[in-house]
Amino acid sequence: MTPRLRIGKMCRIASTILFLAVASAVLGGATLTNATVLGEQEHLGSIAAGKMADLVLLTANPLDDIRNTRRIELAIHSGQVCRPPDLLKRIPKQ
Repeated sequence: MTPRLRIGKMCRIASTILFLAVASAVLGGATLTNATVLGEQEHLGSIAAGKMADLVLLTANPLDDIRNTRRIELAIHSGQVCRPPDLLKRIPKQ
């Protein structure tokens, strides 16, 4: 492998690591960080026994691509399972 190819490969690896770190920070900022700022980290912000939780289950990993946060399989809110098509039906048409 030539030095140029090695440098190119190292740059791709470094950019992948950077992307994963940024995506992880964004998701953490949307969950545990917000709960901590609100002083509610004992009750909210992560999945653990005894914590309150509204969950969104995705069909793809958001750490692979942050746009995967839009690939919602279902949501659980206050113990009720909600599927996206059912939720969309509830939105009033204008």
